[in-house]
Amino acid sequence: MGTKVSCRELVQSSRCVVEKQSPYSATQPPPPHSFSNVSEDGVVEVSWQWAPDSGQECPIESMRCHVRYRTPAQQHWTQEEVLAEPNFQLVEPLPTSRYLFQVRCTCVAVMSPWTSLTLHTPQAAPVGVVDLWTDCSPSSSLTPCNITWKDPDRFLQRANLEWFELQEFRNGVLRKLNVPKSSCDGASEERVCRHAISVTDVRRVCVSACNSLGVSQPACINLPFLTFSEASSMGLTVTRQEEHGLTASWSPPPHLTEHVQEYVLQRQRAGLAFSKEFDWTRVSKEKRSALLKGQLGNCTPYEISLFAVMANQSHQMASTVAFTFQCAPPEVPFDVQPSHDSVIVTWTHTDLKDRVGHVTYALQLNNRTVYRGKDTQRVVQDLQPERSYEVTLQAETEAGPGNITKRIFNTSVAPGFAVWVVVWFVAACVCCLSVGCWIHKSNVLRCGYVPDPKNSQLLRELQHLWRPVQFCSLSEPILKGSPLEIVPVPVQTDPLCLQIKDHLHTHTHTHTHTHTHPDDPYPDPREHFYPSREHLDVDATHLPGLLDCPHTELEWHHIPYKEEEEEEEEEEEEEEEMNIVNVKVAAGSRLAQWG
Repeated sequence: MGTKVSCRELVQSSRCVVEKQSPYSATQPPPPHSFSNVSEDGVVEVSWQWAPDSGQECPIESMRCHVRYRTPAQQHWTQEEVLAEPNFQLVEPLPTSRYLFQVRCTCVAVMSPWTSLTLHTPQAAPVGVVDLWTDCSPSSSLTPCNITWKDPDRFLQRANLEWFELQEFRNGVLRKLNVPKSSCDGASEERVCRHAISVTDVRRVCVSACNSLGVSQPACINLPFLTFSEASSMGLTVTRQEEHGLTASWSPPPHLTEHVQEYVLQRQRAGLAFSKEFDWTRVSKEKRSALLKGQLGNCTPYEISLFAVMANQSHQMASTVAFTFQCAPPEVPFDVQPSHDSVIVTWTHTDLKDRVGHVTYALQLNNRTVYRGKDTQRVVQDLQPERSYEVTLQAETEAGPGNITKRIFNTSVAPGFAVWVVVWFVAACVCCLSVGCWIHKSNVLRCGYVPDPKNSQLLRELQHLWRPVQFCSLSEPILKGSPLEIVPVPVQTDPLCLQIKDHLHTHTHTHTHTHTHPDDPYPDPREHFYPSREHLDVDATHLPGLLDCPHTELEWHHIPYKEEEEEEEEEEEEEEEMNIVNVKVAAGSRLAQWG
């Protein structure tokens, strides 16, 4: 055993202390050697041998070693201390990874130099579950959507993944298919994998990670998503956190918190079905806010949606549009519809995918602000007729106002007294014409000037064909013709013609024009045409001679009865005159006899 002398200088004296020293601590021992490693069930065991010096041994209870390790991707070492035994176990290392180990030992005080060891961990079956989600919203029942999941971390892979096993439950039928890992490449920087499905058929989807050594536990999701009826009470707000991203906060109702399993914050490009910016973050049910990170673009609209998982079913609680940085908006075109005392100004929003910020519109009329808000239509009243006005519209965001759009319009002429006079005059003319036409129609129908279906004696037996005449109409629109019988032209010896002659030259005042004697061998031809009529007027003045007869039923119908009465009256006057002459002659002859 050696000795060690150490001296300390005091103010006016010196003092030396003699200490006894172990022979193993006098010099630095050699580094450990003879490394070996064994990997089994996800555990890597590293062993080594060490002695303090050549030909010397260190008691087990006195040996103390330091072990540190890291992967090439890690910058800092992970160091642990090992006592009494020359081995170390690394639990759950990254599979298929290269590890750098360093070990040093000591028996009493002086540590040996570090010795290095490099080893590769073997493959293993995947563990854990993949992070599964979907972009199928409650409104995407008629459009296809995607099942999405993130490429698992290498810690969960435990090997190089080769494919994903996807299980679809379609109307109670299980359908399995393999999705290659290459489908995740290039989807986004977070390596988001996706698979298109139809929400109308699929009710449940499960995804597992697979390699040559095994399959991970499946991650499942139920479809379709539901909409929360109290979405307005969630109070979802999104604010910008400088360059860190977006922070979302919410305040759920108290009665809802006890049923929530977890929250999911979804981020996607607004106005697009799917983009590289699509991402989601799972949040514990105890938290009320979360930070959304990632490569977010400036002047880009993002739709932030909050989902709550309750009873293994996802419910969309609230949704809003947010921007990391806003830009000045472009100019907004608009239309004007002026009248004599007002104008309607209408414009449209920019497409959601093209918006650069939260827009507010400012409308001015002759440099006077008449509206400021988010609507797309405004009615400006109390304008003067026949005046020129200038209207301007400008969109504004947090970044500032955009370009101004300007238009000039003229109000129309107000309706005056002359216009109303013309209107009332036209209305009076229409009323007078209607009343006059109605009176004219009434007179015509009452006097019987026209044989319409209501007054025609010819159609009294056809009353089932009668309909009311049209207003101010003197025609008979129902009749298509009159009953007409064609008879041959009678000759002079025709008994019918002789009958007519007898009726025209008879001096009997007791006969009628409608009935003949029952024994008369020549019946009245009027009974043949009009058996139900009381009188039939025969006009022979238009005939060439007394012996000519009517040829058609129309001639019988149009013979007036008044001319025949005048002839009878003339014959009666001639008989009276003849009687007077006869009386005078008889009186003269008697006077001559007496004288």
